Order: sequence, then C-alpha cells, then structure tokens
Amino acid sequence: MAETNQKEIEDLMRKRRENAISNLEYELYQGVFGSNQVRNNPLLYGQLGLFGAEQKYTELMFSEEIERKRKEEYLSRLKEGKAFGVFGEPSYPTNYEISLKIAKILEESKMVVSLADLERIVRGLSNGFEFSVPTELASYTAESILSKPEENRTEQEKDALNAFNILREAYNRAVSLKVASSGYFADLNEAGKVVLEKYKPKEGEQKR
Repeated sequence: MAETNQKEIEDLMRKRRENAISNLEYELYQGVFGSNQVRNNPLLYGQLGLFGAEQKYTELMFSEEIERKRKEEYLSRLKEGKAFGVFGEPSYPTNYEISLKIAKILEESKMVVSLADLERIVRGLSNGFEFSVPTELASYTAESILSKPEENRTEQEKDALNAFNILREAYNRAVSLKVASSGYFADLNEAGKVVLEKYKPKEGEQKR
C-alpha cells in the first residue's frame, strides 16, 4: 500500500513538472509576460524595444488564444460564485488580470522545474547566456529548497538557490528581449509594405 501511494505521489510530481515545463515553453505566455516586462522597464530595452512590446501586447491580447483564456477564467469565477450562492455574474477578465495570472503561472512553474530543465529552457530562448548549472546542483528545485527553514539548508542547497535566482532572472530577460527585438524592424517592415502594395498586381492582372 505504501509503495502504491509513493508511486502515485511520484507520478503526480512528474506530471506537475511536465506541466510546468510546458508553461515556461509556451510562446503565448512568454509573449504576454515579456511584453509586460518591457513596458514596465522601457529604459532597459529602448524605444524600439518598447515599440515591439506594445505591438506584441496588443496582438496577443486580441488573439483567439487569450480570448479563450478570458472565457475559461470567467466561467471558473462564475462557477465558484454559484457554489457559494453568490448572486449575479463576475466581471469579464481584464488585460491586467490575464497578464497577472500568466505571470503567476510562470513564476510557480520556475519553482517546480529542476535547475537543469530551467537552464535548458533559458538556453533555448537566448544565445548569449553562458552560465551552466554544476552537475551537483542540477536536480534541485527552488520549491524543495524553500520548503525548508533557512537555517536548516545545506551549503549546496544555498548554492542551488543562488543558481535558481540567476536562471529565474535569465528567463525573464530572455522572454523580454525576444519581444523587444521583434520591434527593431517593425517600422521599416510597415514602410516596406506600403512600397510593395504599390506594385502588387491588381486583381485579374498577370504579374509581369
């Protein structure tokens, strides 16, 4: 019986880690989180970076994926309210509320994955990140370390937590830079479209 319970716990933890990895690699979440980060700190990413973030934020917030998540959140609130006998309906989730929920999901996901997995994800987002987690620290998760009182943590656990903080910030910067860089050529691309439209074959005409 004990072995069965232990296996169930291990399966549950494995699925939780897999879900966390999926969250961190989800481009929609990266885009929403990154665009909010850039808009919060325009001096760090520059005017062109801010332009890219504004475009990405607007694009994502009006996307079908985000609209589905708004409906899911609305229905979840409605169901919760009815369960407690609350009269009426909840307000429809705002951009702020959706952004906050995504930020919380990503933060929780970083805590759950191993340092090795978090490093792999960061490297997939950025070519300039050079830090490699020592093998001895690779299997640690921030959640497991922070669940222990600070005075009871080993030296290795403290080092692993330091490594996590580096990777956590690297992830935040990587998704922000990804969004910011999308705006570097946005104005030129738009100007180019005007020129191309002028030479686009009219309907029914053959292209020379």
